[in-house]
Amino acid sequence: KCNDNIDLVIPSTHPNLLKYTTTDNKPVNLYSYENVFAAWFDSGVGYIFNAENLKIANNLFYNCSTLKSVTIGNSVTSIESYAFSGCTSLTSVIIPNSVTEIGYGAFYSCNSLTSIVIPNSVTSIGSRAFWGCTSLTSVTIPDSVTLIASEAFWACTSLTSVTIPNSVTSIEENAFYHCCNLTSVTIPESV
Repeated sequence: KCNDNIDLVIPSTHPNLLKYTTTDNKPVNLYSYENVFAAWFDSGVGYIFNAENLKIANNLFYNCSTLKSVTIGNSVTSIESYAFSGCTSLTSVIIPNSVTEIGYGAFYSCNSLTSIVIPNSVTSIGSRAFWGCTSLTSVTIPDSVTLIASEAFWACTSLTSVTIPNSVTSIEENAFYHCCNLTSVTIPESV
C-alpha cells in the first residue's frame, strides 16, 4: 500500500514542468493525461509535470477555454496534435529551444493568440498548426524550419506579413489560405 501523505518536491525550474495560467484563476480540466505524472494548482499558477519529458501529448489542453498562458519546460521536444486546440483565451505561449516539431492542429482555433515565436530548433510546422488563429498578427519562422505543412496558417485573418527563411524547401497547399490581410510575403529561392 502506498502512503497517502507523500511530499513531492519538483523545482519550479525543472525542465519537465509546464506552467500555465487561466482567465478565472482556477485549474483546467485536462482532456488527456497521457504522460502526466503530476498536476497541481497553486496561487493562480497551474503546473503539469510530464513524466516522459518528450512531448506535450495529443489533446492535453483540448478546448480549455480558460487557459490564458503557457510556459513549456525546456526538455519538451514535440507539441503533439491538438495539444492546445480550442484554447480560445490563450494569449501567450513560450516554446523552448528544445521543441523540434509543432504537430497537426497544435494551436487550432486559438483565436486570442496574437503572436508566436517559433524557436530555432523547430524543423516542421504541421498541418493546421495555427488554423483559425484569427488574432495572430505576426509569426517569426526561424531558419531551422524546412516544412510549412498544408493549411498551417489557414484563416489567420489578422496576419499581415510573413518572411519565409531560406531553410524552407516546401510550403504545402493552402498554407496561408484565407489570410485576407496578408500584404507582404517573402518567399526564398529554396522553395
